[in-house]
Amino acid sequence: MDPFDQLDAAMNAYDDRKVQARAAADQKRAEEDAFIAEFSNFRSITAHPVLEEIGNRLHQRGHEFQVEMNDPVRGTGRRPIGITLHVYPAGTDGRHATRSDHPQFTINGDPYSRKVKFHSVITYPGGGMQSGPEGTDYNLEELSADVLRTKAIAVIAKSFASR
Repeated sequence: MDPFDQLDAAMNAYDDRKVQARAAADQKRAEEDAFIAEFSNFRSITAHPVLEEIGNRLHQRGHEFQVEMNDPVRGTGRRPIGITLHVYPAGTDGRHATRSDHPQFTINGDPYSRKVKFHSVITYPGGGMQSGPEGTDYNLEELSADVLRTKAIAVIAKSFASR
């Protein structure tokens, strides 16, 4: 075999691997983008109305709330697409609240694992708090308004029960 044939064969194999890697990366990105679109639709049609419903129930009893939409910052590994219910118990000033001094329930869509994850902030009297994942991860098609309502209310109820 001619040495240049050997070199050409190695470069061809290298080029083939690069093409395959690029195609795999493009496929993964397309799947992530599809998940983001599906989750965004779910967030608008299902999650937002459920969290607003809970917030309105709290508001009837003198508490304030805010529903915040979080959009992904691509390539940073931070801020997955999500939605958060912030609860400001009566007698607190939500305008001066920090990220961890009030009850919260967050629903995040993770485009990398294509799973829906829940996060909670539960506050306690005297300023203590607990923050972390809430339960198991879900596939998007497993979630319903009833599941979201039950999970969110359980988190918010824990904070109110401890006050």
